[in-house]
Amino acid sequence: MWRRVGGLGLVAPLIAVASIIACRQLVGITDNPPTDLTSTLCGLPYGTSLCASCASTNCCAESTACSTDPVCSPYESCLGACNGDSKCRSQCTIDISVGATATVSALSACLAARCETECALPCGAVAGYISEPDAAVGCQSCIASNAGTCARARAWGASVDGDAYWRCYLACSTPDCRQACGSANDAGAALFEAFEQQDYSGTCSAPCAFGNDWACVGHVSWPSLPEGATVTTTFSGKVTDTFNNLSSVSGVTLSTCGDCPCPSGLNPGLGSGTTDDAGQYSYEVSFTVGTSGLGLNSCTELTSDAGGLIPTLEYNEFPLSQSLYMGPSQGFVVETLRGFQALAQTAGYTIDPSRSLMVAAGINDCLGFPAAGVALSIDVQAPNMVPFYGTSADALQRKVTDQSGSAGFFNVPVESSLDDGGASGAGLGSATLTATFLGRPVARVTVVTQAGTATTPGMAPGP
Repeated sequence: MWRRVGGLGLVAPLIAVASIIACRQLVGITDNPPTDLTSTLCGLPYGTSLCASCASTNCCAESTACSTDPVCSPYESCLGACNGDSKCRSQCTIDISVGATATVSALSACLAARCETECALPCGAVAGYISEPDAAVGCQSCIASNAGTCARARAWGASVDGDAYWRCYLACSTPDCRQACGSANDAGAALFEAFEQQDYSGTCSAPCAFGNDWACVGHVSWPSLPEGATVTTTFSGKVTDTFNNLSSVSGVTLSTCGDCPCPSGLNPGLGSGTTDDAGQYSYEVSFTVGTSGLGLNSCTELTSDAGGLIPTLEYNEFPLSQSLYMGPSQGFVVETLRGFQALAQTAGYTIDPSRSLMVAAGINDCLGFPAAGVALSIDVQAPNMVPFYGTSADALQRKVTDQSGSAGFFNVPVESSLDDGGASGAGLGSATLTATFLGRPVARVTVVTQAGTATTPGMAPGP
């Protein structure tokens, strides 16, 4: 029973009640919970009032900024409706492309850092960013089950720079574009790399389906450039020998053209270099953008006057639009004829010098990681052509790629007769390789073949 004080006996309790009502209305609580609970605060829906309240308290500025951004708002609204479900979050990430959008990274990182429990975002909730929907739940469970894995995932997912790096990466379809994302967000790239090397490609590779993201198939577009623009890109890296423990190879000449053989009357040289004593090379390649608006889809021919090296035709199989630095331990891999003959003898077949000694592909998924479980076919058929998968001792017995993503064929006949443009050594052919995952075509490439050479294209989903 309230005691009256003069004429204001009920003022104090009424003020208290009014304050309670105002607070309840602020977080969406009415007299009829829980069906009337609101989950929309600071301009965005959050699925639950608990998550909305946390976002309002800790990330309201980021949420409000996102709500007025036509790219951020639909994406974060989609994520909010998922209530933390990894499968749902993965589908949102596939369906709504956001690219390098600052408002997305600011809000996503804030929620991962400050509303992990309230918004059901354990360990940065990164599974929805790195796995397709069918794998996302198992991926998230694996990440959460290991303290070290969880800590690395959280460090990446709760970092604005880490999120910005990955949003940029997801929007890219070529390695040079992805590398530029790392240069622009180097701290975030380092956080992702720590998680990727130990956990995504390691501890949780199977449940996260590492190397088996094919969500982009049928939806890839290459970067476009202004017609007539002159682009200069840097080719750099290291040449190593497959059959000699990947040791460096000096004195190798690298010539880059729009196609191979390179250079020739049909394929003028665009740049060239020679490896030093450490096997390193670095040279500039310049080209003019044509009517397609695409960058340079190049082939690099590797030869050596020292003898013993199998001439190699290396295809990028993506249009370069900027510099691609491969680093001191990355680059092109070559084979010596002596090592190749030893391999053939061990495998029980005879090298046919009238054929292409090898057509071998490095197959990557939509995220640019080596693809396991992929079958490879070729449109050339002949006796004594030997398929292989991977780089391990069972390469000739396997039927699909291992985690190296490597596959190919030895002794490929050069069946077609192509104009070599006046290049030394006639007898050019072509071969089309098709990569399939669980019976679904995911990548295709057509390359030049030549007697006594090796052809090694990269393969990834394309337009």
